Amino acid sequence: QTLRQFAQYVARKIGPLGEDSVQVMGDPERKVSRPAVGVGCAGPDESVVDAGADVLIVCFDGAPYWAVRERLHEYGAAIITLEHGTTEMPGMENMCKHFAEKFPEIEFVYLAEHPRTWTVRAK
Repeated sequence: QTLRQFAQYVARKIGPLGEDSVQVMGDPERKVSRPAVGVGCAGPDESVVDAGADVLIVCFDGAPYWAVRERLHEYGAAIITLEHGTTEMPGMENMCKHFAEKFPEIEFVYLAEHPRTWTVRAK
């Protein structure tokens, strides 16, 4: 599929988490098939591209623009960027469920509250 199609797929998946868009670097018509994910503060490096990834899904602070995203784009990867909180929400929810099962005597509550960004587009 193309980078545009894959980015649209990612955007649809994160929509229910409260993020209304993704940022993309790369040719929209480029064919991509090997995504790699770096979430939270775990940003990728050249090793994931060397291992065959052709599109990286990263978060803003785990992959700062000039230090990571621009460099990896120049290295040959397409980049899809999400907000930090959005990238961690599914893992935090699953961790809360896991702890609740392991420690039933303690109440664990998943709070899906973090500041949600929204996008203003130029017309």
